[in-house]
Amino acid sequence: MNIKASVNAPTAYGLLAVLLWITVVGLVRYVTEQFTPLGGTALVDTLGALLLLVTVGLPDMRAVSRTYLLVGGSLFVICEIGLALALGFSHSRTEAMEVGVINYFWPSLTILFSIFMNGKKVKIFIVPGILLATFGVIRVLGGEGVSFSFSALTEHFLKNPLCYSLAFLDAVVWALYSALTPRFAKDQNAVALFFVLAAILLWILYFLLPGPLMLFPMHALPDLVLASVALGLGYGFWNIGLLRGNTSIIIPFSYFTPVLSSIFAACWLKTSLGWSFWVRWSRP
Repeated sequence: MNIKASVNAPTAYGLLAVLLWITVVGLVRYVTEQFTPLGGTALVDTLGALLLLVTVGLPDMRAVSRTYLLVGGSLFVICEIGLALALGFSHSRTEAMEVGVINYFWPSLTILFSIFMNGKKVKIFIVPGILLATFGVIRVLGGEGVSFSFSALTEHFLKNPLCYSLAFLDAVVWALYSALTPRFAKDQNAVALFFVLAAILLWILYFLLPGPLMLFPMHALPDLVLASVALGLGYGFWNIGLLRGNTSIIIPFSYFTPVLSSIFAACWLKTSLGWSFWVRWSRP
């Protein structure tokens, strides 16, 4: 089965990718708990890569831009491994959800990079949208009460600097990928190839680095499949949206993902970020 994009379909694919990504934090975190951080992410990426090879397929290597392969591939692999490890090595489920929130700086960063790197025109709603989205993420992480506190934000970071740093780095890298792909890809979609590379590198890390032995709990297999489908098709649909869709619609739509992702993760993982988390989302 090949994904055939009609004239209006690419934008719809991009929007569907955002909806799929709402489920990723909760699903991937649970999988890493059951299959170990590195083993679980390697399994998710392997199944996701197989799914993309079947649905999207490999690009025409004679037509694909070498710049896209090198730059886009490097950014994609760094992003995929970084987010997976940030979620997997979080100290708790609550921390994993906070990592997911930090990662959602990427829509605002994508628009900024598109403006400065691709000459994208600044529309009147873009600047307020960027400011509100950025302020929302910072405020959620910046205090236990309704008010914002830089000391609380620092405390969050110091609890697990590796995970929070990976989450922010991932946001920057994914924003760069999303901004540069339309410029370099020349309508060639290499996301399946990139996913295969990410899976291979994760398996190499799993076998080289010390860590717990991966088990295969049968009760977690449905979650593994769901995580692979959400992540794999999410990336596949996103690339279609970037290459052929209206990014002026797709990227602002992703502003809603942090809170929706947090709600899904809280339900799926049977945990909560606390009343103050939701208060800070609902109040300006």
